[in-house]
Amino acid sequence: MATPTSSTHLGIERDNTSNTGTKLVVKKRIITARRTVYALMGAGLHGLNGVNPKAAIHLIQTYVLPRLLYGLDVITLTTEDMKNLSTYFRKTLATNSTLARQNCKQIHKRILKTFGNIIRNENSIERKLAIRQLATKSLQSGSWFTKTVEIANIYDLPSPYDIIDNPPGKQLWKNLVNKTVGDHCIKQMISEAKSKSTLSRLNYENVKEGKIHNIWKSCGTNPYAITSASLKAKLATGTIYLQYHRAKFSNGHVSPICQLCAEEEEDILHFILKCSKLQYIRDDFLHMIGEVLTENLEDQDLIQELITNDEHLCQLVIDCSKFRFLNENAQNRIETLSRGLCHKLFQRRAILIEQ
Repeated sequence: MATPTSSTHLGIERDNTSNTGTKLVVKKRIITARRTVYALMGAGLHGLNGVNPKAAIHLIQTYVLPRLLYGLDVITLTTEDMKNLSTYFRKTLATNSTLARQNCKQIHKRILKTFGNIIRNENSIERKLAIRQLATKSLQSGSWFTKTVEIANIYDLPSPYDIIDNPPGKQLWKNLVNKTVGDHCIKQMISEAKSKSTLSRLNYENVKEGKIHNIWKSCGTNPYAITSASLKAKLATGTIYLQYHRAKFSNGHVSPICQLCAEEEEDILHFILKCSKLQYIRDDFLHMIGEVLTENLEDQDLIQELITNDEHLCQLVIDCSKFRFLNENAQNRIETLSRGLCHKLFQRRAILIEQ
């Protein structure tokens, strides 16, 4: 009689040919999550012409993440497993929001919360096992309980050694884990963003977990507005492909000079404010942006500085939320106008290049 090498218990396949006994779990979880994403395409979960990324993220958190992470908080994951999960999650977010976002360690949150549930359950076998494992196993042993110690150390959370005898309340521990892990991920993301010159015009300093950037927040569910916001997001993140960028990666075979006006290099500043062939489009939009500034700011010198300084005006068009003295109403109105401006500029540029 053949001896089976694997079996499934509570949806987790145990494989006795693997050191951890869960060799294929992560791979199958990713397959399940991918199928879930495909099933949600009918609801608009698909890239550029889908729903607002604000809604897309909600769909992912509600339907995809639970299937991706089911059962992973009670097994020991290898570095390769974590890498595969992170890679898949990043690609999914990038596909559905046109922006690559930092993958906050959702699996770490679940592991820490599961540990909290175990140690709060007095007289349970799991709690007795946790006490024994933490007392006898080293950090290099590969035990699930010692892994929680490593994870807690990453985020400077109270050590499992310290809280096992006096566990915090469920809601207190949940809030602490969510806030600490979220803040750690945001700090890491901001640190990485500071090293990226292409993100110099994006306001990432005020990022908060669960808070949507104004580019997406202001566009609602209108398909036209979502498409325009996607172009705006590419400008804000420096991932737009203009003549300057083509020349930069062509080893000198392509000229960086603007194909429309042939006056100077076509970088983002030139495209938004200086190209003479697009001037008639931007005039009306910039005039309306100036009116919004006049209505919401009393300092005329400040208004004049914003309108006449090319760098400030370019920043105002790309991401006005970087100017903290603008109230929410002004930011939303300017964002709506600048979104329309950028979309019209791209449309006209494409038509002129084809001609």
